[in-house]
Amino acid sequence: RASEHLVQCDVKESRSVLSWEFVTSDYDIGFGVHHVKEDEERVPVVPVKRRNSHVIPEAGCYTCEATGTYELKFDNAYSWTRSKELFYSVKVVPPDTEALDGAVPGPPLDLPSNGSQDSGASLRGIKPDLETGLTNEAEEGAVGGEAVVS
Repeated sequence: RASEHLVQCDVKESRSVLSWEFVTSDYDIGFGVHHVKEDEERVPVVPVKRRNSHVIPEAGCYTCEATGTYELKFDNAYSWTRSKELFYSVKVVPPDTEALDGAVPGPPLDLPSNGSQDSGASLRGIKPDLETGLTNEAEEGAVGGEAVVS
């Protein structure tokens, strides 16, 4: 089993905010964000840590100082026997956009692994559905999906 699911986002303007929400149906999953350099080097901007997204949906954001490709990594490499069903939503918001109202820009986030609070990092006003953990709003520029990460 031991696999990962990668979601790539193209950031065209510096100071854009990359935001995410995700939930798993059972068990925790590793999550992190990397900036992919032109030479394909992956620089961690949010370290990969196990998240209890099966208990409480995870949400967060990161202010991208550099343009380019950012890769969200959902990692199940530590689990040899359990697949994870993953539902996610990802959005890139350009700087100086009203959609940033309430967002907290800043350095890389160290989100709590227990999902009990958002450290002020999530975008306010996004209300996830309690059953699916996903927002019921279709937003321009948002990417969403689901995957089974074996």
